[in-house]
Amino acid sequence: MSVTIDDYIRSIKEEIIFAKQNDVRGFLVKPSPAQLRNLCLLLLDEGLNSNDKVIFESFFSATNEDDLRRKIENVDIDKFRPIRNLLEGAIDTVSYTHLRAHETGRNL
Repeated sequence: MSVTIDDYIRSIKEEIIFAKQNDVRGFLVKPSPAQLRNLCLLLLDEGLNSNDKVIFESFFSATNEDDLRRKIENVDIDKFRPIRNLLEGAIDTVSYTHLRAHETGRNL
């Protein structure tokens, strides 16, 4: 059985609901781009598992953990706006184009 884009998007939405329900720090209730950046720094400080580390390094274009901290601290806050919009339900889908761009490392 293969996973489709629709399966992937459905899985993302389920994870968002789960994360919001279990967000004891309050970062995901009504997140701002700056709060999402701060959450990334907090998660980095707490220690990332190997999968999360790969995702963070890809998202922030970092080459190692020291570089990752610096990249998160200096990131253009607007980079978090689509994530905030997805968390708030302002957008319902993640386009295939965006998924392919992330997979290939291109920015849209």
